[in-house]
Amino acid sequence: MAVFKNNGQLYGIQNICPHEGGQLCNGWIEGGEVVCPLHRYKFDLKTGACSTDPKLKVRVFKLVAQGDQFLLEG
Repeated sequence: MAVFKNNGQLYGIQNICPHEGGQLCNGWIEGGEVVCPLHRYKFDLKTGACSTDPKLKVRVFKLVAQGDQFLLEG
């Protein structure tokens, strides 16, 4: 899992890009999407949908604040 902070909100998504296996944790955020560092495939932080290739998607994890820590829900 890779965790990103965007506009004060934390997002947890699958770390491995389904395109060619790049590590999304090494990517960057552009307009609410994480950009894979290998081939620049873009994945929405909220839905996991890929705007570069609509057939691809990453798993999204819900993070819940519990004090100064975060837990995975569901």
